[in-house]
Amino acid sequence: MRVVQISDLHLGHEDPTDPDHAAPNRLAWAHLERLVTGGFDALPAGEPWRVVVTGDLADLGFRDPTEYPRIAAFFRGLPTRSAAVASVHLVPGNHDAGNFPSSLTDWPVNADRLAAWAEAFGPDRFSFAADGLRLLGCNSQVWGSGLAAEAEQEAWLREELDQAERAGEKVALFQHAPLFLREPDERRTGRELYWCPEPAARDRVLALLDRPCVAAVCNGHVHRWRERRVGPTLFRWCPAVSGTHTDADYFPGDGEPHLHVLPTIETTPGGGLRFGHASSPLVTTVRYA
Repeated sequence: MRVVQISDLHLGHEDPTDPDHAAPNRLAWAHLERLVTGGFDALPAGEPWRVVVTGDLADLGFRDPTEYPRIAAFFRGLPTRSAAVASVHLVPGNHDAGNFPSSLTDWPVNADRLAAWAEAFGPDRFSFAADGLRLLGCNSQVWGSGLAAEAEQEAWLREELDQAERAGEKVALFQHAPLFLREPDERRTGRELYWCPEPAARDRVLALLDRPCVAAVCNGHVHRWRERRVGPTLFRWCPAVSGTHTDADYFPGDGEPHLHVLPTIETTPGGGLRFGHASSPLVTTVRYA
């Protein structure tokens, strides 16, 4: 199996009567088109790729789900359009399903936002296994929410991990938000509360993932590329397709803010995994306050 991750598309309406959003939305759609023609189609030839999209498909989906139909249609048609793509797997981000209750924003995840996502895209989590690798996608936005969806997802994740262990599979987990910025036991304040689930939820998820079978945890949200290994697990941040990034006054000051890559995972003969990152035709623009 071959897997490529993209994240943080921030797609929306190109409405000329709304110039504040029309220009960045036009750029975001152009970046996605360029990624398909100059990115996916330029990936190494061979078995088609499983594309995982880790959230923020829409820019304002949390308050305007009319952004969703065009996005959903694009990804439904992608395997037909591109011979490089075998399938597409989606999970929501905070701009889709809403934010963590602890994030100090006024657009928290709730049942209505989850329902709007489900109506447009289907389930907010996924499991796909082949060639000794199990891909798991979670809705990171429900961690710490107290919603019924959180308990359901936690039980589902535990069962999926148990199944992977019984099958002798490796696991790569995909979700929008990172579980931590610097250290697994960190405590965050102020702006940093925006980026990760609150500590109690984070600790429960990390405890679930503390298994030899978990090879990678892959997220978006922070709009930059980074890899870091903690014990046997590789934690990866995926840069934003939208192509924009602000300075550390807003985004966490770590990783590679200028670099856009396509993180990849490939199974190898004998049951191994090869982690890499393919070159991307996109350029990230860093804005400084």
